[in-house]
Amino acid sequence: MKTISEGMAEILVPDVSLPELGRSAGFYNPAMAENRNISIAFLSSGIKNVLDSMTAAGIRAIRYNKELGLEVTACDVNEKAIELARKNIEKNKAEVELICGDCNAVMKERSFDAVDIDPYGSPAMFLDSAAHSANKMILVTATDTAALSGVYPAVAKRRYGILSKKCDYEKELGTRILLSSIILSCARQGKIFTPMISWQRRHYVRIIGRVEKNRTNEKFENLGNLYMGKLHDKESCKKALKYLENNGLKGRALVKRALEETETLFYYDLHILAKKYRKNIPKIDEFIERLKVSGFSASRTVFSDIAVKTDAEIKEIVELM
Repeated sequence: MKTISEGMAEILVPDVSLPELGRSAGFYNPAMAENRNISIAFLSSGIKNVLDSMTAAGIRAIRYNKELGLEVTACDVNEKAIELARKNIEKNKAEVELICGDCNAVMKERSFDAVDIDPYGSPAMFLDSAAHSANKMILVTATDTAALSGVYPAVAKRRYGILSKKCDYEKELGTRILLSSIILSCARQGKIFTPMISWQRRHYVRIIGRVEKNRTNEKFENLGNLYMGKLHDKESCKKALKYLENNGLKGRALVKRALEETETLFYYDLHILAKKYRKNIPKIDEFIERLKVSGFSASRTVFSDIAVKTDAEIKEIVELM
């Protein structure tokens, strides 16, 4: 074991070269610190209690309690992970209820303001239970990006009910597939899910959204498989960005980009377009200004550093390149 610091927590984690190698003893991934920072920022307003459904070494549960003062319940099916989480909770003098067991069972039996689903792989099997349990917010991570991004479309269809596809905007498409599945899970529970922020980084997709009861009592109609609405709630992003800035936490750039992202469907990868149409690759910020001067909405996107979102048609984009 080795000791690491993250946020206001100092915990013991497996001393391994790769995070996956420590799964049996209590998984900890330092690359997900930004994910946890942003989650804390969005939970900082209006949430009193939260379920950390797969706590592993306990870092998320400890930070939620110590940095926000939330009532935290942490669950894990792995007995060794629970032992490690208990040591870390005691080490940090955190107040966290620990449960060794299946998180689906916990979510079916109990309600929480917020439920955080952060599995190793697909969250599909937990979404219905999370929708049943959560009253105000659901936070979901998916690491099965190969399925969501079109490498294994049949797997995406089996897990989420929608075929994925390899395409120029596959990261956003994969995010919308996951989002569609969350919305449908909530709809089955008579609830409405509204995304507050959605992004994809390297090996994972993360979606944080608001949950409300469907008070209109209208019959749910499935008008289409893929969610085509807003990916981010601007006011929630503003509050989260202020929290991150005030506390000097990493994640500010991502939330700022979400805040500034134009609300058009999908994005255009400039490298792909340059290769396809034999154009030079423009500097992205200059190209965005060129689009705006030409009367189009345009911005960067959370899904790629080399892509733009715009309401310009492909012909107009290529001409401006």
